[in-house]
Amino acid sequence: MKVLQLSTSDYGGGAERVARDLHAAFRKQGWRAHLLAGRCRKAPPEGVEALYERDWPTRAWSRVRFEWEAATGRQASTSKAFENWWRVRKAEWDVVLCHNLHGVYFDLDILPALCAERPVFAVLHDLWLLTGHCAFPYECDGFRRGCGSCPHLRSLPRVWFDRTAREWDRKMDLLLRARPTLVCVSEWAARQVAASGLRDLRTVVVRNGLPDLPIVGESKASVRRRLGWPVDKLIYLYVSSGGLQGGTQYKDPRTLIEAARNLVRASCRKDAVIVTAGGRRELDPEVSGMFLQYDHISSGLQDFYAAADVFVFPTKAESLPLVLIEAARAGLPTVTVDVAGCAEVVQHGATGLVVAPQNPIEFARAMETIATMDLVSMGRRARERYLAEFTEEQMVDAYQGLLLGAASVPRRTPALSV
Repeated sequence: MKVLQLSTSDYGGGAERVARDLHAAFRKQGWRAHLLAGRCRKAPPEGVEALYERDWPTRAWSRVRFEWEAATGRQASTSKAFENWWRVRKAEWDVVLCHNLHGVYFDLDILPALCAERPVFAVLHDLWLLTGHCAFPYECDGFRRGCGSCPHLRSLPRVWFDRTAREWDRKMDLLLRARPTLVCVSEWAARQVAASGLRDLRTVVVRNGLPDLPIVGESKASVRRRLGWPVDKLIYLYVSSGGLQGGTQYKDPRTLIEAARNLVRASCRKDAVIVTAGGRRELDPEVSGMFLQYDHISSGLQDFYAAADVFVFPTKAESLPLVLIEAARAGLPTVTVDVAGCAEVVQHGATGLVVAPQNPIEFARAMETIATMDLVSMGRRARERYLAEFTEEQMVDAYQGLLLGAASVPRRTPALSV
């Protein structure tokens, strides 16, 4: 089996991580797998290739294209590198698996011809394919009707002017002519497709999965001593890109900070510490004493999960957060919010608590409530759910079944043209 994957980059989290994990798993199975990314690290792994170099002229040209797309509202329309690459190497591949196609590295106009030549699967790590510009529309349901009058023009990928209705029409036309199979990483994403202009496309759900890791062979107290954490306190753990700074506009560290403020003012959880990883932020004296902040942790994060009591994850927009799967894999009960696929990982009352988003008072109340519950039993159920629903093996098996089935269907092969 010869599978080509497309991804915005070969580094980063979320969609990029899933693409990397699938690439490694396919090659381990003996498949000829190639990961073609818009941008790559200086020394990418075997079988990983960059469409664009990292030199400054290329970066400058990429920035020009990005700003042009933001100004015109016509996204994924300026990058011809993949078209040229495909013309030379298309005979090498049986099937194409696309992850996020935004990021100024892919020209969406070639999708109909690409789908005519090979089976194409488009993975919905976000909702960009459904909207007139944004990856996540938050509360807006305009994508169901045709966009226009967009309330979130600065939501990524940002645009300067509201031409979202025209862009929505363009996307729907291209995708309905191309007819790729849409792979939703959550049931929530599948429901959004069913309510969108792409409801007639074939849609399947393949949840994200992570490889299992051996349980840390130390007691919680021993790991805490090694990390320098207090042994006798309740420890909440928050892991996110950017930490309390907020790596993207989709993260919501503010809710966690204000929830901590509510706990402090109510004199609740004086025995608690909130450990955060991903980035530091200067806090005011009222709440700073409750937090223990770390920058990005490149290795050893498993110890953080092993040493914590409860995982906390407020957020504004997600599809199926890998960090919640990491917490479940480690056997941690979780407090999270009812956004997108979060409640598909965390079962309210069984493996954690799920509350309304962007509500610090309710989030603080959940943090206080879960501390009175049987954390050991909840954590055990969380890990059991991980093993039943969210392992890498299950994810890889599902993708392999899809790709093998599609590759066996004969295709017509017209020349690729725009």
